[in-house]
Amino acid sequence: MTLAVDGPARQPRRWGLYGPFILLALGMLVWSGYWVSVRRTTLQVFERAVTDLRAGGTQVQWRGQRLDGFPFRLTLTLTDLQVTAPDGWSLASPRLEAEAYLHSPDNWVLAAPVGLELGRPGGVRFSLTGKTLHGSLFGLAQGRGRLSLEGLDVSLSGQTPGALTDARRIQLYVRPGPKDQAAVLFRLDGGLSGGKPVDLALEGLVTRASQIRGRTWTEAMQTWRTAGGRVELKGQTGPEGRALVAAVTGP
Repeated sequence: MTLAVDGPARQPRRWGLYGPFILLALGMLVWSGYWVSVRRTTLQVFERAVTDLRAGGTQVQWRGQRLDGFPFRLTLTLTDLQVTAPDGWSLASPRLEAEAYLHSPDNWVLAAPVGLELGRPGGVRFSLTGKTLHGSLFGLAQGRGRLSLEGLDVSLSGQTPGALTDARRIQLYVRPGPKDQAAVLFRLDGGLSGGKPVDLALEGLVTRASQIRGRTWTEAMQTWRTAGGRVELKGQTGPEGRALVAAVTGP
């Protein structure tokens, strides 16, 4: 009787053990490279925008800048930010944050956790603080940006007498529409102006929206008015509406 002789024992395959870890490491390497690339592009776009503002006469400066958020986000943080336009409008904040998800780098969420200081022509300045001050800016890449701003438990200091000083909630929404229009909604709930309670809701359409352009806000408004732009109010509520709108929009 002949007995079968077994050949050399097979070495166990290691791919099933190490393969998933190798693939995970490769995926992390590729994703890290993608994040670095998007971060670099975002910084370049931001620097170009700042350069364009400065070329138009706007003063832009900050003490600290950081762009992080790895692995799934882009978080831009500016400290001691100061922006002053040639026509006198200005904005300053001890800390301003902007965040976008990596898969959608042109959709940004904004926050001012320490508050804002706003300036009007003539040197008038007032501070804006609140439990929440945030906003969002979407659709920049498509040229049809959508703006949302919201403030909760808002206080304004340094205002002129009779102007808005407090509000439980302030909301502003701007949405692009057909025929070169933009829809605007402004709501003020639980406000206080001149010692009197104020609630306000304004809804309207801005025509010739694409003509709101210029190096400064004053120039943009002049260009828009010259092109025939106007605001068509669709609804208004609030007994102090007219006085409050004058206080908010300024000169």
